[in-house]
Amino acid sequence: MELIESFTPDLLAWAREFVQNRIRDARAAGLVDTQELLNSFASTAVNQAAESLIFIGFAFQEYGRYFDMKKVKYLGLLPLDEIQAWVIRKGVERFKTTKSRTYKGADKEKIANQIAWGISKSRSTGKSKLKRKPWYNTSKSRDINRLIIDLIAHSGDFMTDSIKTELKS
Repeated sequence: MELIESFTPDLLAWAREFVQNRIRDARAAGLVDTQELLNSFASTAVNQAAESLIFIGFAFQEYGRYFDMKKVKYLGLLPLDEIQAWVIRKGVERFKTTKSRTYKGADKEKIANQIAWGISKSRSTGKSKLKRKPWYNTSKSRDINRLIIDLIAHSGDFMTDSIKTELKS
């Protein structure tokens, strides 16, 4: 049995655990509003035995990374239609009321538009209170480093077993 074949089940298990850890980290950082980000996490693993390779790929909605970046600068107003749709999906009631904006008897579409304008305006002026929520890089690196250590340990065991087999024959 080749090294890559002997470690394939462990790699597949690691890929599943990697995705679960990213979901857990996103939840812990408070990045869960509509479950879209969490539902977008996926992994694929392709065993290319002919080349003795295993390819593991991960994907999720790109906007999830913006929360992890140190300096995000917005140029101009953000797209109001998308923000308004997000506000409606999240629920207008989840946003704070002000003296000029109350929810009693008001049209939710109008309130969502006001909230969207406020979000877009605050982000475009550079006075945003958006704080970095590091959730991806540190834990991703920790999981990859753990995989590297496991691979080294596994390949050492595999090499030892191979040498023993060769010496016995």
